[in-house]
Amino acid sequence: MLLSFAILSLSILHGCSEDDSSPTGPTAQTAFLSFVNASPDSPNIDLYIGNALVQANIPYLGKLPYLTFNAGNNQIVVRISGTTDTLININSVLQNSTFYSLFVIDSLADIQPVLFTDNLTAPGVGNCKVRFMNLSPNSQILSLQAEGTSLPWFPFYEFPPDPASADYNFSAIAPGLYNLDLLVAGTSNVLYTLPNIALTQGTIYTIFANGFQGGSGTQSLGLTIIENN
Repeated sequence: MLLSFAILSLSILHGCSEDDSSPTGPTAQTAFLSFVNASPDSPNIDLYIGNALVQANIPYLGKLPYLTFNAGNNQIVVRISGTTDTLININSVLQNSTFYSLFVIDSLADIQPVLFTDNLTAPGVGNCKVRFMNLSPNSQILSLQAEGTSLPWFPFYEFPPDPASADYNFSAIAPGLYNLDLLVAGTSNVLYTLPNIALTQGTIYTIFANGFQGGSGTQSLGLTIIENN
């Protein structure tokens, strides 16, 4: 009888152990979203996902690194900082394990979002990767060229950018120290130079034209570079 009771007790304990170690449910699916305020004359803005505040008081050219969100349908809301005045309210389906960059672009009167899917596959050996965007609302068609090279790296870029175009894929570039020239496309007319930019092997970059052509102060035409990895 004692032996039977001991065996029964062990069976019960073994059953409890199995229950305690059972799966708690499927792993949540996640997507990754970065954010840039590239609207030259916008006030500071607040970013929400649904009703949840992600970041308050984002200035012009302010940026957020990749943040983790639930994959699937997400309501993305941009408001004038500290108010309920909504500038952008969109629904976007973010895929599992996928990286995205959301740019707020154009002048305040015509402010709009543009969402890119970011392929962050590592550059090949001995390379970095770069993409270019024209985010200057009133600019001519632009090109980006490294000073001293005969051809632009990225020729003929219009505003606004089209995220579906292969022109906005990351391209392999040799690492090095560069002066980057922003030109009127098809000419040697340099509108702006970003000097002494070190592009590092293995790093992925986005470079974009910002500001207004002919603008002044903080709204002047310029170039901004960010790292994506």
